[in-house]
This record gives sequence, structure tokens and C-alpha cells, in this order.
Amino acid sequence: MRSHRSCRLSIPQFRTLVMLHTSPSTNLSAVTEFLGTSISTTSRVVAGLVAKGLVHRCQSPNDRRQIQLVLTPRGVAVMQKSRRATQSELARELETLESGDQECVAHAMKLLQWLFSSRLCTREPVEAIELKDKVQSEPCRR
Repeated sequence: MRSHRSCRLSIPQFRTLVMLHTSPSTNLSAVTEFLGTSISTTSRVVAGLVAKGLVHRCQSPNDRRQIQLVLTPRGVAVMQKSRRATQSELARELETLESGDQECVAHAMKLLQWLFSSRLCTREPVEAIELKDKVQSEPCRR
């Protein structure tokens, strides 16, 4: 599952590229919150991406005190290559499971997608009761 290593990316660097791809022109504080690290750690992660030519720092057009982080075309290409390699490896691993287990994994992935997309959109924690209701509404058929 570490296919992005072929592009010489750490996991935090890969996650940062994915975030910047889905949320263009974000700032260091948002990346820090997304990674769940300190601002100094995030700054080092971003500095590594800038040094590799994958991310560009630029001044915000709305607030000159703010620095935006933007993927370079090379950053987009590296992120997409890493993502494809990871997805291919995951697909190969999942093919080894029995079909009932594959259905359970697919169901779990849908739940995780729902859970994480809700949190990203609202920036608020999803209540456990919501997840419990969601799980009970679509049980795994195994």
C-alpha cells in the first residue's frame, strides 16, 4: 500500500498532494488541520514538496499576509501516478478475497466515504448515532 514510495513521497507528503488537488489554493493551517500535525511539521512536509517542484507557494490575491499552496503541473502528475499505483495494488489484494468478503469490504468503503466526506464538508465530527443508523440501514450480507 506504499506504492507512492516509488515517487519518493512520504505518507504525509502524498496526503498533502491529494488535499491540494481536491482543495486548490489552500493554506498551511488547513493542511496542518488535515494532517493532524503541528504547524512546524506541516511546514517541513510542504517545504519538501516545494523543493521537489510539486507545490508552489504564492500570495493570496485576497489577503497579502496569507500564503496559498498550489499544486504544480508536476505535482498533479506525481499525485495521480501515486494514486493509480496505490489503487492498482489495492485492487490486486482485494481480488484474492472471496466474493462475500469483497462485498463486505465494498460496503465498509462506502461507509468510510460517507463518514469522511461528511466530516470534510462540515468540518464537524459525525455523531456516532448517525454512523450506527447508516450501518444498520445497509448491513453487510455475508
